[in-house]
Amino acid sequence: MMKFRNSIKMIVMAALLPFVLFSCVGEEMMPCGELIVVQRIGEGGNARTRGTVISSNTDLKGETFGFFASLTPASSAPEQYFNASAGVNPDLTATISPEQYWPALLGASMKFFSWYPYSGADAPTANFSNPAQMVLSYTANADATNHVDVLGAISEPTWGTGVSIHFYHTLTKVTFTFKKVDPVPDVVTIEKIEFQNVGKSGKLTIPKIPTATTEHNKPAFVWSDVTTGNIASTPTGNKTVTEDATLIGDTFLMLPTDNFSATAKIVVTTNFGDYEFLLSEIVTKNPHTWESGEYINYNLSLSNDVYQLSATPLEWDESPVNVIFDKQYYLKLSQTKVQTAGKPATVDIEVKTNYDAIPYTGYDAGAQLDTDGMKTWATVNMTETSVSEGVYTYNFHVSMLKFTSNPEDGEEDERWTRFYISAGNLHHLVALQQWKEDGEWMNYDVQLDSSDGGTGIMQRRKIVFASGNPGWWEWKITQVEDTDNVLLNTETIIESSGKSGGAVYFYFKANAVPGKKATLTLSNTNGDNPDILVELTVPSI
Repeated sequence: MMKFRNSIKMIVMAALLPFVLFSCVGEEMMPCGELIVVQRIGEGGNARTRGTVISSNTDLKGETFGFFASLTPASSAPEQYFNASAGVNPDLTATISPEQYWPALLGASMKFFSWYPYSGADAPTANFSNPAQMVLSYTANADATNHVDVLGAISEPTWGTGVSIHFYHTLTKVTFTFKKVDPVPDVVTIEKIEFQNVGKSGKLTIPKIPTATTEHNKPAFVWSDVTTGNIASTPTGNKTVTEDATLIGDTFLMLPTDNFSATAKIVVTTNFGDYEFLLSEIVTKNPHTWESGEYINYNLSLSNDVYQLSATPLEWDESPVNVIFDKQYYLKLSQTKVQTAGKPATVDIEVKTNYDAIPYTGYDAGAQLDTDGMKTWATVNMTETSVSEGVYTYNFHVSMLKFTSNPEDGEEDERWTRFYISAGNLHHLVALQQWKEDGEWMNYDVQLDSSDGGTGIMQRRKIVFASGNPGWWEWKITQVEDTDNVLLNTETIIESSGKSGGAVYFYFKANAVPGKKATLTLSNTNGDNPDILVELTVPSI
C-alpha cells in the first residue's frame, strides 16, 4: 500500500462544467464548449515551514501555478492549445486565467503541464517550444531566504473528462541544526552558512513523470546543464547554539545531485571564525545524495576541541530538531498518515525504536503516545508487542468513526486530526484525514464490452471503477475467489490495478451456470479504506 509520506502528494481535481460557447459543425466535430474548471485541491495538512517550502496542498492557497495544454489532433503532432495560469482560492478551488474550453475535435488527446511558482524574480521559466514536454529553467538565488519550492505536474486525462493535477517536488530540501557538546565555549553564534561550488542553475526537461524513484519513493527528477556557484544563509533572530539541537538558518532548496565535485563544500561562520567541510568527505562518512522531493539535514556538533558535521536523511515534513545526536537512536513508523472515505475504518501502525533512556534525560525508554488535542471521532490504542535485542516494537491501533458533517468546525466535506508518537526527544506526528461519504470509496459497474465481437455468455465484459470522495482513490484486485469456476481469465484479473475511470476486462466460461458467481477483493493502494468485494454473477442468456 502506498502511503502519503513526506511529502507531499498535492492533488488538484478539475471538473468540466457544461457551457455552450459556440456551435460545432462538420462530421469531425463533437459537442463542445465545455469550460475547464479547477474544482478542488484535495489534501489538508501542515503549515508552511521557513522560506517558501510547500509542505502540503493548503500551502498553495492564494498562490498561482502555470497551466499549459498540449493538444494532439488525430494523426498529428502535438501543438500548443493554451498557455495560462491558475490561482488557488481560499476554499481550495482554483480559477484558470483566462478561461479555457475543450476544443471541438474527435480522436484528439490533451496533455496538461503544470508548474509552480508561476511568477516572481526567483520563479523558474517554462519553455514549450516542443509542446510534448515542459522544460523548466531555474537559478537558485544566492540568498537562501529567497529560495522557492519548484513543483511540476503532468496530467493526461481521457478526452472531455476531469483533469487531476498532482504536483511533485523537483528540488532537494536542506537545513542545518546545531548543538553544543562538552567541552563548550560560553557563547557560540552562527553568523553564516554557505554552500560553495554546488549546483546553482539548471534545466529540467519533463516529457513525463519519471518512473525512477528516490529513497522515499518520490519521482527522481534529473536536472541537466547544471552550473555551479555559491549559496548562503545569514541567520537572523535566534542564532545562538545551545545544548539542545536547534534549527538555525534558512531552508535551502537545492538542485538534486548524486555526485558532489571535489571542491564542493559547506562553510560555517561562527563568532570564532570559519569552518569548512568538504561534501565529498561528508558523503563518505554519511552516505546520502540530494534527490528531488527528499530532505537532508546537516547536524553540526560544536565544542572547544572539534566541530563534527554529519548528514541525516528525513521525510520532507519531519522536524530535524527531533534527531538525537549523542547516540544512533531511531523511531520508525510503518506509516505517518491515515486517509479514508466516510465509512468507519481501523488501521494498525507498527512502531519500532531502540531508545533505551541511557543516559536518562527525563524520557522513559521505548515509545510514548500523546493524544492531547486529538478530536473524539478518532481513537488510538498502544500495545507493546515485543522487546528484543534492544528494540521496542509496538502496535498502534487507530479507529475512525463514520464521517459526520460538522460545518461549524469547518468539517462539512472533510476533517482531520492528529496524534504524536515519541521516543526520547524524537517525535512523529501521525495525521488522520477523512472525507464525506460518497457511496463506497470505490464504486463499480459491470458492463458489456460493446467493442467485443463475442455473443451471449462469451461476450467480453468489463468492470468500470469510479472513485468516491475525494475522487483520487486508487485500487488493486488482490484476490479472486472462483469456487464455481465461472471465470475464463482469472490470471489476467488478479493484481490488476488502476484509478478512477479504469476498467478490468473479463470473460465468463461458455459452460458457466447462470446465477453462479465469482468474488474479487478490491484493495485501496493509496489510502487506508477497507477492502471491497466485487461480485460477478453469471447472467441468464
